[in-house]
Amino acid sequence: MSAYIRISFCCFFAFSLCCSFALGTQNQNLKNPPETVCVGVSVSDPLNRIVTGLTIEHFRIYEDNTEQTIASISQKPAPMSIGIIWDVSRNGNGGGNFEIAKATVSKLLFPRAPNLEFERAENEYFLINFSESAPIQRISHEMLPIEVLIDKGNKRIPLFDSIYIGLYRLHQSKHDLRVLIVISDGVETDGLHNKSEIDEYARESDFRIYTIMKNDQAKQESFLSRIRNIVDITGGRAFFPNSFNELDYYIDLIHTVLRSQYLLCYVPTNNKHDGTSRKIKIKLEKPPKLPLLNIHAREERYAPKE
Repeated sequence: MSAYIRISFCCFFAFSLCCSFALGTQNQNLKNPPETVCVGVSVSDPLNRIVTGLTIEHFRIYEDNTEQTIASISQKPAPMSIGIIWDVSRNGNGGGNFEIAKATVSKLLFPRAPNLEFERAENEYFLINFSESAPIQRISHEMLPIEVLIDKGNKRIPLFDSIYIGLYRLHQSKHDLRVLIVISDGVETDGLHNKSEIDEYARESDFRIYTIMKNDQAKQESFLSRIRNIVDITGGRAFFPNSFNELDYYIDLIHTVLRSQYLLCYVPTNNKHDGTSRKIKIKLEKPPKLPLLNIHAREERYAPKE
């Protein structure tokens, strides 16, 4: 073989390797395109008042302790899928708790203000009663008042089982913003799903959980701590009013939080699609003259898996 042929062959071989590497890299990039992660964040002051008007300069977001570049921020209400878990006894407080809760949830589902009525028509709702005989109810804006949605049975499903069912049902909903609201005056009993299972399911689900549970001596601190932990994982909030007369206030607060949350979006520096957990931390550089502010956001996400 002549020197010219050998040189030509070597050049062709090297060119082929370069092309193969370039194509391989291109295919890999096509296989794992950049993903955008969006995290809902609510900010409140020490009096539970919602703080609005913050800008991208006020936020820092970290994933596995590595700061990410925030690509965009918005604070515009978006259509929601909302699940309501109903665990209110007809016998509590002489039936008063039931009537208060029914009136409050009715206001959430059927608002009279024109702007809220429009938003409500855009949202998707479902209701789960704790009675064994009560099916999951899909609620539309043509639905009859809430009396027809609440079953009169008194056989109760354990709380964690109902939360698990609610999370499963949210997986089938149509909107990106998904929320589970738990209203309860009961005490937890043993069920099929333990706290660890609920924790894992909540971590894997990009949902918010909010709980409103009447605070009384029957609820042990260990139970309240378990509830707070599940809620904190999702970036939601747990409320324990002393009376159901405060229920209206907390439902309004949750609704305001959902309509006023910030949506922070970023392209993660770790773009591996390996299904692993990524810890998320949001830090706030508060404007001058404001008090210490509270941030509520999910603490973890799972990367896509090929």
